[in-house]
Amino acid sequence: MLKTNLIFVLFLWMVLSCLRFSGSGEKFVPPKEIAQQKSDSIMTAFMNHDKEAFKELLCPGLQEEHPDLDREMEELFAFVEGDIISYDLDYPTARGGSTTELGWVKQFITTKIIDIQTSSGKSYNIHYTFNTIYKGHPEQLGITYICIYKSDAPHDPVTGYPPGESYLIEFKGRL
Repeated sequence: MLKTNLIFVLFLWMVLSCLRFSGSGEKFVPPKEIAQQKSDSIMTAFMNHDKEAFKELLCPGLQEEHPDLDREMEELFAFVEGDIISYDLDYPTARGGSTTELGWVKQFITTKIIDIQTSSGKSYNIHYTFNTIYKGHPEQLGITYICIYKSDAPHDPVTGYPPGESYLIEFKGRL
């Protein structure tokens, strides 16, 4: 009887420990899946020149910081010569953040959409960072940084992007 009670108590303790450390109860979505969804949404907005769909992906802080965002998005769309024919996803090159015993406090994904082929024969890449969780900073949920650049242009050793051959929109207030 004592042995049965001890086994039951240990089992209950294990179950409660698992529940306590399982985080916030939110469903875990793998970074690869998040990157695929966001990249597909970015490319759909690009292909349709849909400023509103693109804005929905950007963090509110970036939107507030760029009062002429519509013009910037038009320039971003115009930077790509021709119609987009195909693209590939370079799966998350970085994933990070911070956690506590209660779950994620901040989680971000940095990835690239590569080999964007267009009807003009040009090829582009898009590099972006997306905050999926940022407790206490709702203004930073979404894309905080996005850069599109010509794939074959020589890259600047400092910035990593081709000077004059890239277009960047970023949230300067990101933490």
